[in-house]
Amino acid sequence: MTKISINQTSSATRDGHLKIKNGLPISSSLQIVADEFNTDTAIQLSTLVLKAQSSEQCPLEVESTGAGGGISLMDNTTTDADSVGIGAFGDDLCFRSGGSAAGNMRLTAAGNLGIGTSTPSTRLHVNDSGATNTALIEGSGGRTLYSYHDGSGVGWATGAGGSGGYGNLVYLNEASNLVDIYTGGVLRNRINSNGITFNGDTAAANALNDYEEGTFTPVVEGSTTAGTASYTVQNGKYTKIGNVVNFQIMLFFTGHTGTGNITITGLPFATANITNVVPSGSVYYTLLTTAQPNVQYVISANDTVLQLCTCSTGASFAAVPMDASFEARIVGSYQVS
Repeated sequence: MTKISINQTSSATRDGHLKIKNGLPISSSLQIVADEFNTDTAIQLSTLVLKAQSSEQCPLEVESTGAGGGISLMDNTTTDADSVGIGAFGDDLCFRSGGSAAGNMRLTAAGNLGIGTSTPSTRLHVNDSGATNTALIEGSGGRTLYSYHDGSGVGWATGAGGSGGYGNLVYLNEASNLVDIYTGGVLRNRINSNGITFNGDTAAANALNDYEEGTFTPVVEGSTTAGTASYTVQNGKYTKIGNVVNFQIMLFFTGHTGTGNITITGLPFATANITNVVPSGSVYYTLLTTAQPNVQYVISANDTVLQLCTCSTGASFAAVPMDASFEARIVGSYQVS
């Protein structure tokens, strides 16, 4: 052990600094004492200043002949000299508490920080496989955000944390390839390969798998000869929610050359092929050369064409003959496969 006496190779200044003269080679350990014959009077310094020469990078080097060289830290309640410290493992910087030789937190040479792991693979790698909540972010007003994980997936939650104790939770279930959204501890939405389900309903048949808005171009054609026309207005809009298509059509044309009966083509999706289910609805129209009572549209199964027809009391549907010009407004919906 190398000991420093204040009257030999060092001096203590009035402002609490320790100065060591002419360098000090230390072979084993270092103890600083005020009286070399009484180690109970060790000097207590408020500040220890280490200055390196301009050519030196480190004024203090701590080396070990084995793995894990470092410095142990103690206060008057620390239970063991090796319980708390900071040191090196290879080229990694380790922070030790609770006597973990490998360190509870490690900063690798690659710049990755690991908590609970000695081999962090990302810039921040936290591992605590034995706990439900690994991370906690606390805000003002007692608001908290927890990381949540179990054997199937991970997520973020508010509330008390833990299985069943969260207030709100976004949960990514890797095992089942789904995402669950909870509010007030109750499953509200589930997203999986079937789409989105609501309020705890997990049936595939009830999943919402699509939402789409768009436009299309409706075209008036004759059922026998398609023909052409001059359009003043030719608009189509739709909203598809799941398997239901809501659409609007507005047409105003003149000089049509088609023959047969009036059809309107161009619906964005084909109707579902369901037996005895024929989408139909009313048509607002003007300017037909031949007045027609109760003009409606019908759409056959697995089709994108509206057929205009009339329906009189006590009579069967009858197709509306082709006309050179007319104006029509149609609002309707139909189901798709």
